[in-house]
Amino acid sequence: MRLPVLVGTDGSLIADAAVRWAATEAGRRVAPTAEAAGPGPTVETSLAVGAANTRLVAATQEAQLLVVGNRGLGGFGSLLLGSVSSSVVTHAACPTVVVRGETQSQGPVVVGVDEVGASRPAIEAAFAAAQRVGVGVLAVHAYRSPGPLAIREEMASDVMTGEVSVARENYPEEQVRTHLARRSPVHELVEASQGAQVVVTGASGSGGFASHGIGSTSVTVIRHAHCPVLVQR
Repeated sequence: MRLPVLVGTDGSLIADAAVRWAATEAGRRVAPTAEAAGPGPTVETSLAVGAANTRLVAATQEAQLLVVGNRGLGGFGSLLLGSVSSSVVTHAACPTVVVRGETQSQGPVVVGVDEVGASRPAIEAAFAAAQRVGVGVLAVHAYRSPGPLAIREEMASDVMTGEVSVARENYPEEQVRTHLARRSPVHELVEASQGAQVVVTGASGSGGFASHGIGSTSVTVIRHAHCPVLVQR
Protein backbone atom coordinates (compact mmCIF):
# COMPACT_ATOMS: atom_id res chain seq x y z
CA MET A 1 0.00 0.00 0.00
CA ARG A 2 1.35 3.42 -0.95
CA LEU A 3 1.86 5.70 2.05
CA PRO A 4 0.02 9.03 2.07
CA VAL A 5 1.28 12.59 1.88
CA LEU A 6 0.56 14.16 5.27
CA VAL A 7 -0.10 17.87 5.69
CA GLY A 8 -0.57 19.80 8.91
CA THR A 9 -2.88 22.82 9.02
CA ASP A 10 -4.31 25.16 11.62
CA GLY A 11 -6.49 27.20 9.29
CA SER A 12 -3.98 29.99 8.73
CA LEU A 13 -3.24 31.35 5.26
CA ILE A 14 0.26 29.91 5.40
CA ALA A 15 -1.15 26.50 6.32
CA ASP A 16 -3.64 26.75 3.46
CA ALA A 17 -0.71 27.19 1.09
CA ALA A 18 0.83 24.03 2.57
CA VAL A 19 -2.41 22.12 1.97
CA ARG A 20 -2.49 23.21 -1.68
CA TRP A 21 1.17 22.29 -2.14
CA ALA A 22 0.62 18.87 -0.54
CA ALA A 23 -2.43 18.13 -2.69
CA THR A 24 -0.52 18.97 -5.86
CA GLU A 25 2.46 16.87 -4.79
CA ALA A 26 0.25 13.93 -3.82
CA GLY A 27 -1.26 14.03 -7.29
CA ARG A 28 2.20 13.88 -8.81
CA ARG A 29 3.12 10.94 -6.61
CA VAL A 30 -0.22 9.21 -7.22
CA ALA A 31 -0.72 9.06 -3.47
CA PRO A 32 -3.66 9.77 -1.18
CA THR A 33 -3.52 13.09 0.67
CA ALA A 34 -4.01 12.91 4.45
CA GLU A 35 -4.33 15.85 6.76
CA ALA A 36 -3.75 16.27 10.49
CA ALA A 37 -5.27 19.54 11.62
CA GLY A 38 -4.70 21.75 14.60
CA PRO A 39 -7.26 24.26 15.88
CA GLY A 40 -9.29 25.93 13.14
CA PRO A 41 -11.01 24.77 9.95
CA THR A 42 -9.88 21.57 8.32
CA VAL A 43 -9.81 20.79 4.62
CA GLU A 44 -10.37 17.08 4.43
CA THR A 45 -9.97 14.45 7.07
CA SER A 46 -9.13 14.74 10.75
CA LEU A 47 -8.92 17.07 13.73
CA ALA A 48 -5.98 16.29 16.00
CA VAL A 49 -6.33 16.96 19.73
CA GLY A 50 -3.16 17.68 21.69
CA ALA A 51 0.22 19.14 20.85
CA ALA A 52 0.38 19.64 17.09
CA ASN A 53 4.06 18.79 16.80
CA THR A 54 3.67 15.54 18.77
CA ARG A 55 0.71 14.38 16.69
CA LEU A 56 2.37 15.24 13.41
CA VAL A 57 5.66 13.55 14.28
CA ALA A 58 3.79 10.41 15.33
CA ALA A 59 1.84 10.41 12.06
CA THR A 60 5.04 10.58 10.00
CA GLN A 61 5.74 6.96 10.91
CA GLU A 62 3.13 6.03 8.30
CA ALA A 63 3.61 8.77 5.70
CA GLN A 64 5.86 9.15 2.68
CA LEU A 65 6.05 12.92 3.07
CA LEU A 66 5.05 15.58 5.60
CA VAL A 67 4.17 19.10 4.46
CA VAL A 68 3.90 22.09 6.82
CA GLY A 69 3.84 25.85 6.50
CA ASN A 70 6.76 27.85 7.79
CA ARG A 71 4.58 29.15 10.63
CA GLY A 72 0.92 29.10 11.67
CA LEU A 73 -1.59 30.90 13.85
CA GLY A 74 0.72 30.73 16.83
CA GLY A 75 3.55 32.45 15.00
CA PHE A 76 4.57 36.08 14.91
CA GLY A 77 5.23 38.05 11.77
CA SER A 78 8.84 38.64 12.71
CA LEU A 79 9.59 34.91 13.09
CA LEU A 80 10.95 33.05 10.09
CA LEU A 81 10.07 29.53 11.23
CA GLY A 82 7.33 28.58 13.65
CA SER A 83 7.92 26.34 16.68
CA VAL A 84 5.69 23.53 15.38
CA SER A 85 7.34 23.53 11.95
CA SER A 86 10.79 23.60 13.51
CA SER A 87 9.95 20.69 15.80
CA VAL A 88 8.44 18.42 13.17
CA VAL A 89 11.24 19.06 10.68
CA THR A 90 13.73 18.06 13.36
CA HIS A 91 11.96 14.90 14.53
CA ALA A 92 9.87 13.64 11.59
CA ALA A 93 10.42 10.05 10.49
CA CYS A 94 9.90 10.87 6.82
CA PRO A 95 11.04 13.61 4.41
CA THR A 96 9.50 17.00 5.23
CA VAL A 97 8.62 20.01 3.11
CA VAL A 98 8.36 23.46 4.67
CA VAL A 99 6.23 25.60 2.36
CA ARG A 100 7.35 29.20 2.17
CA GLY A 101 7.92 31.86 -0.46
CA GLU A 102 6.78 31.18 -4.00
CA THR A 103 7.15 28.21 -6.33
CA GLN A 104 8.15 29.21 -9.85
CA SER A 105 6.40 27.04 -12.43
CA GLN A 106 9.42 26.80 -14.72
CA GLY A 107 12.16 27.02 -12.10
CA PRO A 108 14.59 24.17 -11.39
CA VAL A 109 14.80 21.89 -8.38
CA VAL A 110 17.85 23.07 -6.42
CA VAL A 111 19.91 20.62 -4.38
CA GLY A 112 22.93 21.08 -2.14
CA VAL A 113 25.89 18.76 -2.77
CA ASP A 114 28.16 17.80 0.13
CA GLU A 115 31.24 15.64 0.36
CA VAL A 116 31.35 12.30 -1.45
CA GLY A 117 28.43 10.07 -0.51
CA ALA A 118 26.84 12.31 2.11
CA SER A 119 24.41 14.08 -0.18
CA ARG A 120 23.32 11.23 -2.44
CA PRO A 121 19.85 10.69 -0.88
CA ALA A 122 19.13 14.43 -1.23
CA ILE A 123 20.38 14.40 -4.84
CA GLU A 124 18.24 11.37 -5.66
CA ALA A 125 15.22 13.11 -4.14
CA ALA A 126 15.94 16.24 -6.20
CA PHE A 127 16.14 14.27 -9.44
CA ALA A 128 12.90 12.45 -8.61
CA ALA A 129 11.14 15.74 -7.81
CA ALA A 130 12.39 17.36 -11.01
CA GLN A 131 11.17 14.41 -13.06
CA ARG A 132 7.70 14.60 -11.48
CA VAL A 133 7.39 18.31 -12.23
CA GLY A 134 9.10 18.23 -15.61
CA VAL A 135 11.91 20.68 -14.88
CA GLY A 136 15.70 20.46 -14.58
CA VAL A 137 18.00 20.15 -11.58
CA LEU A 138 20.44 22.79 -10.35
CA ALA A 139 23.13 21.14 -8.20
CA VAL A 140 25.02 23.55 -5.92
CA HIS A 141 28.34 22.80 -4.22
CA ALA A 142 29.96 25.40 -1.99
CA TYR A 143 33.46 24.66 -0.75
CA ARG A 144 35.93 26.18 1.69
CA SER A 145 38.58 23.46 1.90
CA PRO A 146 42.14 24.54 2.73
CA GLY A 147 44.97 24.51 0.22
CA PRO A 148 45.83 26.22 -3.08
CA LEU A 149 42.84 27.58 -4.98
CA ALA A 150 43.44 25.47 -8.10
CA ILE A 151 43.51 22.27 -6.06
CA ARG A 152 40.37 23.24 -4.15
CA GLU A 153 38.53 23.97 -7.40
CA GLU A 154 39.60 20.65 -8.88
CA MET A 155 38.50 18.76 -5.78
CA ALA A 156 35.14 20.55 -5.75
CA SER A 157 34.61 19.78 -9.42
CA ASP A 158 35.41 16.11 -8.83
CA VAL A 159 32.91 15.93 -5.95
CA MET A 160 30.17 17.53 -8.04
CA THR A 161 30.82 15.32 -11.08
CA GLY A 162 30.91 12.15 -9.04
CA GLU A 163 27.78 12.85 -7.01
CA VAL A 164 25.67 13.98 -9.96
CA SER A 165 26.78 11.05 -12.13
CA VAL A 166 25.39 8.57 -9.59
CA ALA A 167 21.91 10.10 -9.84
CA ARG A 168 22.15 10.36 -13.62
CA GLU A 169 22.28 6.57 -13.79
CA ASN A 170 18.67 6.42 -12.56
CA TYR A 171 17.51 9.58 -14.35
CA PRO A 172 19.45 9.62 -17.64
CA GLU A 173 17.03 12.02 -19.37
CA GLU A 174 17.05 14.64 -16.61
CA GLN A 175 18.63 17.99 -17.48
CA VAL A 176 21.22 19.09 -14.91
CA ARG A 177 23.13 22.32 -14.35
CA THR A 178 25.92 22.56 -11.80
CA HIS A 179 27.20 25.51 -9.80
CA LEU A 180 30.45 25.66 -7.82
CA ALA A 181 31.11 28.52 -5.40
CA ARG A 182 33.63 29.53 -2.75
CA ARG A 183 31.00 31.02 -0.47
CA SER A 184 28.94 29.43 2.30
CA PRO A 185 26.40 26.77 1.30
CA VAL A 186 23.64 28.73 3.04
CA HIS A 187 24.30 31.81 0.92
CA GLU A 188 24.40 29.81 -2.29
CA LEU A 189 21.28 27.78 -1.60
CA VAL A 190 19.21 30.76 -0.46
CA GLU A 191 20.31 32.73 -3.51
CA ALA A 192 19.51 29.81 -5.80
CA SER A 193 16.06 29.45 -4.20
CA GLN A 194 14.94 32.62 -5.97
CA GLY A 195 13.07 31.33 -8.99
CA ALA A 196 13.26 27.66 -7.92
CA GLN A 197 10.54 25.02 -7.60
CA VAL A 198 11.96 23.70 -4.34
CA VAL A 199 15.31 23.47 -2.57
CA VAL A 200 16.33 20.00 -1.41
CA THR A 201 18.64 19.61 1.58
CA GLY A 202 19.60 16.68 3.75
CA ALA A 203 19.01 16.26 7.44
CA SER A 204 22.52 17.56 8.11
CA GLY A 205 24.69 20.07 6.28
CA SER A 206 23.62 21.18 2.79
CA GLY A 207 22.91 17.72 1.51
CA GLY A 208 24.02 15.04 3.94
CA PHE A 209 22.49 13.25 6.90
CA ALA A 210 22.55 13.09 10.67
CA SER A 211 20.97 10.35 12.76
CA HIS A 212 19.15 12.89 14.92
CA GLY A 213 17.90 16.38 14.21
CA ILE A 214 18.97 18.49 11.26
CA GLY A 215 22.11 20.46 10.55
CA SER A 216 22.56 24.21 10.88
CA THR A 217 22.75 24.70 7.13
CA SER A 218 19.37 23.07 6.56
CA VAL A 219 17.79 25.06 9.41
CA THR A 220 19.09 28.36 8.05
CA VAL A 221 18.01 27.57 4.50
CA ILE A 222 14.50 26.75 5.75
CA ARG A 223 14.37 30.10 7.54
CA HIS A 224 15.51 32.21 4.61
CA ALA A 225 14.66 30.40 1.35
CA HIS A 226 12.41 32.08 -1.20
CA CYS A 227 10.62 28.83 -2.08
CA PRO A 228 9.54 25.57 -0.39
CA VAL A 229 12.34 23.47 1.15
CA LEU A 230 12.43 19.67 1.20
CA VAL A 231 14.47 18.10 4.00
CA GLN A 232 15.28 14.58 2.82
CA ARG A 233 15.90 11.82 5.36
